[in-house]
Amino acid sequence: MDAKVPLNPFVETKVRMWYRLHNKKRNGFMNRADFIEMTDSFIKEFKLDAEMAEEIRSWLVNGWTALIKFMKNSADDPKTSIPLDKIPTVSMVAEKLSKDGTITEDEYVKAYAESLQIDPSPFPACFSEMVSFFFKVFDTDKDGYLIEKDMVRGWRCFGIDNAKAVKAVFADLDPTGSGKVDRDTYVGAWMEYMTGMNKSAPIAKHFTPDIL
Repeated sequence: MDAKVPLNPFVETKVRMWYRLHNKKRNGFMNRADFIEMTDSFIKEFKLDAEMAEEIRSWLVNGWTALIKFMKNSADDPKTSIPLDKIPTVSMVAEKLSKDGTITEDEYVKAYAESLQIDPSPFPACFSEMVSFFFKVFDTDKDGYLIEKDMVRGWRCFGIDNAKAVKAVFADLDPTGSGKVDRDTYVGAWMEYMTGMNKSAPIAKHFTPDIL
């Protein structure tokens, strides 16, 4: 698919929502310091050891660079070769954040579109790996499940302060009322949010502009 093709409007709306939730200062732009602040909030909230702290920095502070690295690694296999020249905005955003430059919401959305629309897209595998890592952070008792309290704590670190909305998402992910959500369900919900078209899916249904 040509990376110049616009995102589906519904998907774009959700990506913009994700950017705005991350943008704790609500000032319309973000830089490296914002992602460092977010990272530090996770380290403090979950009392992460040095190894986990370093990994969370790699995902949040250097996330776009990590995506490019993921693509380069994939390119070692001719069958999954990814044309790096098709992602100029991804490269630009990664470069800006590495030097404390500022990225705008529109740049973020354009970079996301490039990563999603090239063929083969690295986004699903890379994003799933990232969400799985955060699941591990939130699974504080390491039993393979999330509980509502820890999901609320984790999403607050992302800048999502609306506990009522987070609890509503948790309830949808746990339709039997077991009080627990497994990794596959959690990762699948985020993949649906970032790429899917279901307006009734748990995260899309509860995360709308009015919660900001």
